[in-house]
Amino acid sequence: MISNPRIEAATYESDIHCPSCAEARFGQALYSRDGVTDGQGEGVTLLYGSGWEASPRGECCGACHAEISKPYCPGGYEIFELEAEDFAQAEDGSWMADATRELAPDSFSNLTDCSSLAGWYWQSCQPGCLPDGDAIGPFATEEEALADLLEDF
Repeated sequence: MISNPRIEAATYESDIHCPSCAEARFGQALYSRDGVTDGQGEGVTLLYGSGWEASPRGECCGACHAEISKPYCPGGYEIFELEAEDFAQAEDGSWMADATRELAPDSFSNLTDCSSLAGWYWQSCQPGCLPDGDAIGPFATEEEALADLLEDF
């Protein structure tokens, strides 16, 4: 049983661990004021609520592989879904209109031709600013778009 449910994770032995595995390894000493050291002689660090930042790829326990945090879209990027209609109605000069023209130069607003462009995209975009370049996609699912974005992290 976890003695302190506010703890989200613990770091020891050069890895991150879920509270259950940390307590199984160190027992109640994990919560002592004196702290505990791991097998490498390093102090164990307890991670609470918003006091730590998980990797955008998500975190899993190094012992039991339980999910500690889910993957998320990092700041400076956005993930969004576009339908064929969005491309068919794109404003001239936009990346969406350009993509539609490349796909079907003779039938610019044909929804059938635009259906292959529908899907999930990601794009670099700082809050309050215009996007940096064209969107990347399409991907079949939001999870696939996020996985592609996180390949560079």
